[in-house]
Amino acid sequence: LKRGGVHFEKWRGALLQVRGTKRVVLFAPRDADKLYMVGDKSRVADIEHPDLARFPLFRLATPFECTLLPGDVLFIPALWFHNVLSVDFSVAVNVFWKH
Repeated sequence: LKRGGVHFEKWRGALLQVRGTKRVVLFAPRDADKLYMVGDKSRVADIEHPDLARFPLFRLATPFECTLLPGDVLFIPALWFHNVLSVDFSVAVNVFWKH
């Protein structure tokens, strides 16, 4: 299992799953203070088993989860926080745009 950290993009984007499976967790921009952001990345390294003593507000964040299979496309709005886990060997394409 390979996971990226919680982060955001300033442009909207689409994640196109080509091969394998990904689990994606998104958080709305309103949860920024609960994600302990430094720049565009969260200090909460493990969202599955967060250190709630260090990051107590994280428990108040609302995750939106989905699983992407080959052929699926997920729209990710600008400034939405997201974390992606490759469940198995995976090929995906990210596309970002401003307008």
